[in-house]
Parts: sequence; structure tokens; C-alpha cells
Amino acid sequence: MITQETINRGGSKLEFTRAIIERRLAVPVPVSAWRYCGQDLSILRKDFDAMKKPVIVRGSHPNDYHGFIDVVPTERDVKEWSQLEFSVRRIERQIQQNPDVRIHCEDWGQPYIPEVHILLQEQSPSQYIGSMIRHPHTREIHIEWYDISDKGLVKNCADTIENNLIVNDVSPLEEVTEGEIKEIIEMYKALESTGLLDPEWAHQVEFGFKPSLFFQARPFKRFKPAESFEVPLFKHNVIQGTRECFGITPAEGIVLPFSICGSMQPTPLDDQFSNTHPGDADISKPYGLIRTGYPKKSYELGTRFGKLTSFCSPIVPNAYLYHGNYRLLKRAEFSVMDGSNLTRPANSKVALSRYKQARIISNGREMVVLPEG
Repeated sequence: MITQETINRGGSKLEFTRAIIERRLAVPVPVSAWRYCGQDLSILRKDFDAMKKPVIVRGSHPNDYHGFIDVVPTERDVKEWSQLEFSVRRIERQIQQNPDVRIHCEDWGQPYIPEVHILLQEQSPSQYIGSMIRHPHTREIHIEWYDISDKGLVKNCADTIENNLIVNDVSPLEEVTEGEIKEIIEMYKALESTGLLDPEWAHQVEFGFKPSLFFQARPFKRFKPAESFEVPLFKHNVIQGTRECFGITPAEGIVLPFSICGSMQPTPLDDQFSNTHPGDADISKPYGLIRTGYPKKSYELGTRFGKLTSFCSPIVPNAYLYHGNYRLLKRAEFSVMDGSNLTRPANSKVALSRYKQARIISNGREMVVLPEG
């Protein structure tokens, strides 16, 4: 298993890749080289010259195991040594000179560590990259992939349900085949069988198609079997979701104050967004956050979330693992992708105004958020 001591040495991106290569595990990774902070950059020169171009330069940091999501830059399409030097300087400046990184560390309860390490890899020629998780309560695997040549839009997704592969019909299987999806599932299972992944945690894994390649793994939520109590779903005008929810409450649920916060690209009905504070919440106490609209990227690094306890995402249940959404799924104890359409921008905020106080009930398979009073 990758230990915290190992993560502290070089960060999750670097150390998972290094372990797979050095142990000769049956997990495909790009041709790679690494440089730890403090080492002369010239140690990468021989490997860089031998790699197919372009290469990708990835920052790796101890905090990326649990908390750094969209924090450490990645530099793509690097072809010349001078570009590599510039990329490394840019990655180091982000961690060492951006004051918002310190705020982010403090808000996530992580130490500020100025050292950042470099993972150098041959850049995959594929236009498809993806993300997958094993559900912490049902143990099903959810897979999503994106077309990076088309503004990173979600291309499709698939799920393993009772050992069957169910492919969503978002788009036809023209570029990515069912066989290739199964390869990615086997990659995930291989990672688990190697003993690299902490068996107490469900992990999020990032990968590439054509060829199938492992990019990164990080813990998501601790495994906890779903409960059997009934959740009162399918009531009118409530936030609810099935399968795409995380966290288990007592059967009677828990009550929290909720803040309603708009999209990063506001619509006329969605103008309450702040990129430095999650709505009007008192973040010093446990609270819930209801996002509306269609956020396309992460909150700014300087955003403080404090004691965020519940996150209600407007994202459709087949496309929820991209970084801007995943960051808050990871952060909140209870979260749900709203399958009721209540949080979509076409709906008036009048309906959501009832959620100043709301009750969350979740058994790990289904979740509902009911307005109180």
C-alpha cells in the first residue's frame, strides 16, 4: 500500500507512478521520469531527450492525495527543453508564491508545504481522458470520459451494476468501444489487487483511452455499506438522487442550514454566485450548499468552505467526476447529484428559497433533501 510517508516524499501523482514502474505491476502507465524538489533539473535531461514529443509536465505535491484538486498546474504539449524549464518554474511559482494556496491548505486542514515535485511523462495521443470511482457504499464502479479536443465536454459514462456493464446513451460508442471500457475497469481492479490502494477507502482514478493508461489515484471516501432504511423519494419539488449520492445519515436524517449559490457563468435566474465565498453561509458552523446552474470549473483557490457538511450538485448524474464538481463531493460528508431538476437554471429560485433549513436523509443508495418548515 502507498503509505502517507511515501506520499509525503513526492505526492500521489509521482509516487503511484513510480511504484507501478519499479514494482513492474500490470498497470499501464506512460513513459515517465521524475524529479524531486531540490534536485537539479538536469537529471531529467536524458529522459526528456529520449521521450516522444510532446511531453506533459505534472506537478506532484503531498496534499494532492486528499485535498489538492485543480491546485498544482499541469503543462501540456511541451516539446523543447526551454519549455520544460519554463513549465517547472510556473508550477513552482503557483505553490510557492500564490497566497491563495495557503488559504486553500488552511481551509482543507492541510499543512502548507512549499515543495512541489515534477512528474515528466510522454503525453498520450488520445483525445479521450476519464475518471472513475468505486462507490463507497454499493461498491459499483462509475466511469466517465471526456473529449479534451471539444472543450472537455463529457462524452459518455458507464457503470458496473450487479457485475453487468451498463453504458449510458449520452453518445454512441463510436470512438471508445465496450471492450476498451472493460479494459479500464480491469485496470481499476488491478490497482486494487496490487495492494497499492488503501483497502479502507474507495478511490478516484484518472485514466486515458487509446491507449489505456493510468494517470492518478487518490482516496475519495471510506467504504461503508449502504443501509436498508427507506428514503422518502419522489416527492414534488425536493432535491433527490439515486445511486449518485454519498454519505449515510441516521434513518431520521439530519437538519442543516443551507446556502444557495449560483453558477460561475450566471444566468438571469442565477446571479448569487461568489467565487470567494459559498453564498451567504456561516461557514464556521456545519451547513449545506446548494449549487445551481452548470459550473464548468473549480472555485477559486481562495474560496473558504469551512464546515461544509452537505453538497447538492446541479450536475446530471452521468457527469459528476470532473474536477470542479468532484472537489466538493470529496469535501462534503453528504452529497448528491440532483436528479429532480430542481437545481437547474430553468427553475425559479422561489422553490429553493424554502431550503434555509433542510433535512438530509441518505442510506448510501438514495438521498433526499427536504425543506423544513
